[in-house]
Amino acid sequence: MYDEEKQSLKDKPAKYSVMRKILSVASAVALMLGGGCQTSSKRDFIEFPSSRAIGFNEVVIPEVLVFPGDLIIQNEMLIALDFHTDWFFKCFSLPDLEYQGNLIRQGRGPDV
Repeated sequence: MYDEEKQSLKDKPAKYSVMRKILSVASAVALMLGGGCQTSSKRDFIEFPSSRAIGFNEVVIPEVLVFPGDLIIQNEMLIALDFHTDWFFKCFSLPDLEYQGNLIRQGRGPDV
């Protein structure tokens, strides 16, 4: 009798895991089939009430910026951070973006 109870307890988790798998697959199939049943009004596109054209002006900057990082505007100056050259900061005047010079040169590091 004890062996029969032990065997039935072992079979229960297996039965439940198969039932869970079947239920999961059936739920997934039901969601896929039910999700495709939309009315045509939900699929129609809505037009925007107004549209605007966007334009731009190209600004030519001297090729002193190798890889610009952060940009800061301070006292009518645009300051660009650039780690890929010998100088950390490049300065440009505003609004014409004329190159003014560099700030803070990279050091050579400690002598070993």
